[in-house]
Amino acid sequence: MEDPAYTDSTVLFADVLGFREFVQRSKSDPRLIKRWADSLNSFRQSSLNPERAPGYCLSTFSDSLCASTPFSASHLGSFVAGISCISISLFMLGLPLRGAVVRGALYHPSSGVVLGPALVQAYELEQTAVYPRILLHPELPQISDPEIQELELTFEDFDGWQIVNFLGPFPIVCGSIFTNEPPEKIAKEIRVRIDEAANMPLEPRIKMKYQWLQKYFDRVNSPTTDYSKPLSLVRKSMDAARVAASEKSNAQK
Repeated sequence: MEDPAYTDSTVLFADVLGFREFVQRSKSDPRLIKRWADSLNSFRQSSLNPERAPGYCLSTFSDSLCASTPFSASHLGSFVAGISCISISLFMLGLPLRGAVVRGALYHPSSGVVLGPALVQAYELEQTAVYPRILLHPELPQISDPEIQELELTFEDFDGWQIVNFLGPFPIVCGSIFTNEPPEKIAKEIRVRIDEAANMPLEPRIKMKYQWLQKYFDRVNSPTTDYSKPLSLVRKSMDAARVAASEKSNAQK
């Protein structure tokens, strides 16, 4: 057995906002436990790369989440796609994420142990996010796959930060597939939830986060948004994954 060592990795660290209240609700509604698990598993189901971001690991502890994969510029789009779908899945449970994605040295085996400078860097960057958004470190390369670029998985926010576009058309399509509801209905339900929260008598520091969500949502969605392109790509990816799984199973017989 090889000694543990750091790997050059793409790393997400995120805080799960509203976690305490969610745990309290799960005590009287055990279905929420499965929905939590399904949300975390949505990464592999939604990844746009047939290889499913090789070496992908996910660890959670209390209200913190860390996901990583060995760094590869060609797999960055797939990793960001997975993050966007985890984000919208948890958001629909009332659990927005605030986090950061960086590249750096990390030890993160499948056992769930996580350690390394990249984790510290992602944690420190997350502290500056302020709003329920996931910042992308400026030194990360741009997503290079032309087909994935069309999905607009990232978004430039008002302050110049590139963020994961977790309420854009692609993650909304992911939410549509997981819930068997039309993407237009998912988008409408999300907007209604944001508006209801923004209109509640909240502390100013919390209210401004929902006001930010209102503005962000309106910038990446409209009543005429076309969901056909992301829907086609997700179905194509899922079909490719089923074929690959079938071929692997047949080869092992």
